[in-house]
Amino acid sequence: MDFGNIKNMKEFAGILAFDKWTGNADGRQVVFHKKRSQRKYTAAFIDFGYCFNAGEWSFPDSPLRGAYARQEVYAHIASWGDFEPWLSRIERCSKAILQSIARDIKDCGASTGCNRRRTMRTLLINPVRSQPPHRISNNTSSRLLHHTFREISRPLISRPSPR
Repeated sequence: MDFGNIKNMKEFAGILAFDKWTGNADGRQVVFHKKRSQRKYTAAFIDFGYCFNAGEWSFPDSPLRGAYARQEVYAHIASWGDFEPWLSRIERCSKAILQSIARDIKDCGASTGCNRRRTMRTLLINPVRSQPPHRISNNTSSRLLHHTFREISRPLISRPSPR
């Protein structure tokens, strides 16, 4: 794969931040696709099954957890700005938002996600140990993951400024 031929290369930084926040215990998996008429590929990030340490809520961390095996996809990262807008969204994600996402999931550890957002810059550099609040099922972690990812990866919406 020619990594210079990927149109959404910067999103590798965003998915790395997301995987670190959610404690993805697996390496990042990616499918590259394009239409015949397109010159560049699009990276589609798949398989979130090991986020929340496969539903264990133990958040063990090491530098390669959640990372894509071909490290050249991170070559463009030179500063914290390269993790934007994803890093800021994670760091600003309020406990209320996490609780609203987890409201219907009685055994979800939303407070852990809230605590982990405060350590994102450390998670992206050094291994961090985190204590689990309790365990959840894989089905529950999949639902939480879907709602959380949708919240932080939503497009930036321009709103009219107040007059």
